[in-house]
Amino acid sequence: MHAKCFYLKDAIIWSLGALQPFNIEKNIVIIVSVKPLNLMRPILMAVLILPATVFSQSKKDHISFGKVTREELLATTCEFDKDAEAVVLYDYGKMYLDIGGPQLYRELQVHRRIKILKEDGLKKADIKLEYEHYLNSQDINNIVANTYNLDAAGNIVVSKLEKKLIYQKKLNAKYTQQSFTMPDVKVGSIIEYKYTYRGYDGRHWIMQESIPVKLSSYEVNFPGAIELHTRAFCTYPLDAKDGSTGIRTIKKYRMENIPGIRNEEYVSCRGDYVQRIECWPVAYTIEGRRYPLIKTWTGVAKMLL
Repeated sequence: MHAKCFYLKDAIIWSLGALQPFNIEKNIVIIVSVKPLNLMRPILMAVLILPATVFSQSKKDHISFGKVTREELLATTCEFDKDAEAVVLYDYGKMYLDIGGPQLYRELQVHRRIKILKEDGLKKADIKLEYEHYLNSQDINNIVANTYNLDAAGNIVVSKLEKKLIYQKKLNAKYTQQSFTMPDVKVGSIIEYKYTYRGYDGRHWIMQESIPVKLSSYEVNFPGAIELHTRAFCTYPLDAKDGSTGIRTIKKYRMENIPGIRNEEYVSCRGDYVQRIECWPVAYTIEGRRYPLIKTWTGVAKMLL
């Protein structure tokens, strides 16, 4: 814990200049002044509260579901991609990993918000979510979706997706698709949906799409008993932070203003060029015994024989 001793003037200057995150557990401000304390009380409170406010604002990253603004609805273009037919305003994923029997159990919470800018962007209102149902290895549930529009008076109108309009279809013996179409979508609408993926198979986080992405945020949360290799395949600026605690490892990634990646002729490996975070579980340890999850060449040969 660090104590900082200032005269009142210096304390105010320090507080106003506190651009870096302020940790209330590591910083103490001691105000020294010749003025009576009752006259200083309002100023003292402002000095003590301001750094905490700066800190709380700098840590805010997750956008609440359903909290859209009129400014978002009034926007007509994407400022960093003027030709875009739609823009992803917010794409958030939070992956939990835990040990479930002989395998690793994963839960991915997804929250997406998309702004429709042109007629061509209306196809983004058709949502298709695929998962592997074979041996009950994966599932998708907790789907919630809204469409937002402005009425003639400038009020925000919310159209909620009904559960009965979510359709489930088996694609083949291994995969299932859940699909739905967002209600009341038109040019200028904002669509928003969230869901939970659960399963024993990992999923990488794709930050770049065919349309621009204003903010992509991804968090991986797993216990210390799991060894996880994480690699960022990114050429655009990526903000990576470690929020680990004594019990769990937490890695956070954030990227802003990602241009859309267009289909190009003679390119068959488009997925190799998108901005993304890939995660591979390497091993996990239970009661002192390490269980590797990556096969050696010897192990692969035995499996094929």
